[in-house]
Amino acid sequence: MTPQPDIRECWLMSYTLPITVLAAAITAYLLLSRGFGRSSKGLRYPPGPKPRFISGNAHDVPHGKPWVTFTNWSKKYGSGLIYFTIFRTKFMVINDYKVAFDLLDKRSTIYSDRPKSVMVDLIGWGFNMTFFNYGERWKEQRRLMHQNLNNRAVREWRQLQTDVTHRFLKKLVPNPNDWLYRIEHMTGSAIMKFTYGYELKEKDDYMPNVKKAIHALTTSQGVGFMVDVIPILRYVPSWFPGAQFKKFAKEYRPYSEAMLNKPFKQTKERWAAGSAPDSYVTRLLEEFGGAKITPEKQQVVRDSSAVLYGAGTDSTYSILSSFFLALTIHPEVQKKARDEIDRVVGTDRLPNYSDRESLPYIEALLKELYRWNPAAPLGPSHQILVDDEYDGYFIPAGTIIHPNIWAMTHNEQMYPEPFRFNPDRFIGLDEETAKEIDPKNFIFGFGRRVCVGQFFADQLIWLAVSCLIATFDIRKAKDQSGKEITPVPNYPNFVGKPDPFPCVVTLRNTNAAKLIDQLPVEV
Repeated sequence: MTPQPDIRECWLMSYTLPITVLAAAITAYLLLSRGFGRSSKGLRYPPGPKPRFISGNAHDVPHGKPWVTFTNWSKKYGSGLIYFTIFRTKFMVINDYKVAFDLLDKRSTIYSDRPKSVMVDLIGWGFNMTFFNYGERWKEQRRLMHQNLNNRAVREWRQLQTDVTHRFLKKLVPNPNDWLYRIEHMTGSAIMKFTYGYELKEKDDYMPNVKKAIHALTTSQGVGFMVDVIPILRYVPSWFPGAQFKKFAKEYRPYSEAMLNKPFKQTKERWAAGSAPDSYVTRLLEEFGGAKITPEKQQVVRDSSAVLYGAGTDSTYSILSSFFLALTIHPEVQKKARDEIDRVVGTDRLPNYSDRESLPYIEALLKELYRWNPAAPLGPSHQILVDDEYDGYFIPAGTIIHPNIWAMTHNEQMYPEPFRFNPDRFIGLDEETAKEIDPKNFIFGFGRRVCVGQFFADQLIWLAVSCLIATFDIRKAKDQSGKEITPVPNYPNFVGKPDPFPCVVTLRNTNAAKLIDQLPVEV
């Protein structure tokens, strides 16, 4: 009788063949598409670490804080451009603001594409125009968002932002050390009210679900998951070594889909019933024909509205978190800012938007917040459409380009003592210098891919910072022996939020309490 194979042998045989075939396919895929060497004109690639056979520089790029490593590479290789590869994928990091402006702004017609991200699709963020290729679909959504979020248009929403900020102050009074959650709720409330006309409730179920969707997105950024470098991996089974990305996508995709569909559906139903407040969504539904809107246009409205919450909340939350950290470490900055508000605004009312031009130190403080630890230390990637050359270097078509915002904001020539939080660096400058070193030139991105929500965010952050300085004290916590604890800033993630740190937040005085109590908003 023919002996029966052991069941473990059957299992091994059943998986050995597909693994071997897949490994051979991946190896062939990599070898046939490496594309190293010089251009036909003999130009060199930009400098960078020496690649290994097949894997390129996969082992050189760290998982944590790659923007710091990329900055150090610029110093090591003496160039604002750094080039490296991970398997077949070509990367270039721009660490110099002038180079970024020359390429991403002046040559934006060829530098405005986006690399295809398999992971973004798998986690359910494929609707996000940030990741669209440079084409008509992207242009349509960009136009809609720009017409509602340009510098002039956002002024129409100042009352909304004022109400949200004043409500934030009132809710902070009973428990001021709950400031971290209050910032998150305030920023979410502003975006949800603007986008959907939706009043975000206390401990709203929507917020934790959206946080998970955004976590999935930020985790996939930068060099990201290996499936984005080797797209053929998307077809491997979930048990395959290195396929943890599939489990990650399966876990988080439902949150992304809920963020996309649920608030839009609710707003559309209220709008159809005639009970929806004015919002970005209702305005577009009416612009596209009301009840006669086509499914295609309806999808455009749905997709672009979901982008606003995902893009707006984390960046604003990040900057305001940095504000609390900066003032904890630097009480002298808080005093100087408060003295200016007391002198210009007085103590019988809170700052408002009409005061902005009269508060230069507050403006300098805001610029320093943007510079000190930018919300996106490694800017969203661009992809070049055709071969190009710059400063004697060859940049091949298809190269994925990351502007290293952190390197630019920590350039020692532009910003002496870059790790020191110092708003005075923006005071007393001539007009040309002030314009040249303004971090708002680049922290929101470059060229045709610049962040469309920058004016809405800047407007909200300015008011929140001004009102907080006028009404609350932020100071160092003390340990058990009564010694002050000076936090050490640490920003480990792709969205620049600091690690948790101790601080004490209290009302400034009884007059501040009275001003907040008299604000005409309900909590």
